Amino acid sequence: VTEILGSLTLRAGATLTVPAGATLAFHAGAGLAIESGALIANGTALKPIHFTSAETNAPAAGDWNGVTLLAQSTGSLLRHVWIEYGKGLTINGCSPKNPLPAKFLVFISII
Repeated sequence: VTEILGSLTLRAGATLTVPAGATLAFHAGAGLAIESGALIANGTALKPIHFTSAETNAPAAGDWNGVTLLAQSTGSLLRHVWIEYGKGLTINGCSPKNPLPAKFLVFISII
């Protein structure tokens, strides 16, 4: 488990690659925003990626700020990703990569 203490923002074409099976636990007020880069979160059915709350006692919806893909984050890929106890996934003016037919664009469960 990797704890994220504050908000992360990717700019200037940076790429954040999260390996299959990883868990990122976000503290209150933290989140992940991709402004002009790419988020590559390529999990598998047996090794999904979890973006979740760092709250261990009683995690609840909205504990952290969620994941945001903005207009210039066009190279992002999310597959077998769980976004739990945050404010969800926001896609604003971009098109994440589509390795499969359109109906399978993003495999995400949001709690």
